[in-house]
Amino acid sequence: MKTIEVKNRFTGNVIVSGKYESIKNCLEKNRDADLGGANLGGANLGDAYLGDAYLRGANLRDANLRDANLGDANLGGANLRGANLGVKYPPMMSHAFIAEILKRETNDINMLKWIGLILLMREWCWDDFKEKASGKALLWAKKILCGKWPEFKEPFGD
Repeated sequence: MKTIEVKNRFTGNVIVSGKYESIKNCLEKNRDADLGGANLGGANLGDAYLGDAYLRGANLRDANLRDANLGDANLGGANLRGANLGVKYPPMMSHAFIAEILKRETNDINMLKWIGLILLMREWCWDDFKEKASGKALLWAKKILCGKWPEFKEPFGD
């Protein structure tokens, strides 16, 4: 066991502290902790249960999230750059997560504009995007997301 401290990336204040086997073990045992703004850059969170985690504004840059459960995690404003996003259960309602996944798949300026819209219009749900997005953008997003996680078919409505 080692002492692990999770700090807020903006204030430097300690959010969680204690003796744990790993950062993954620390976060799983503190599921109710407010991890908003947590500095978890480079953390190995592979296979972790973070399904209910509040990670708004967290730094997850270069973190390993392979096979993690992010089901209902709040990732608004989280830094996901370079993170391994091969999660087992994706946060289907997370604009930040969806935008990051799609951004990694294109250099097309029109698709990047649409990804920017996903980030800007956080109050929109899937129905809003289906109504307002071009058919090409929607089909492209569906192909990417459903190809990685079949459960994304539900929000696309077919």
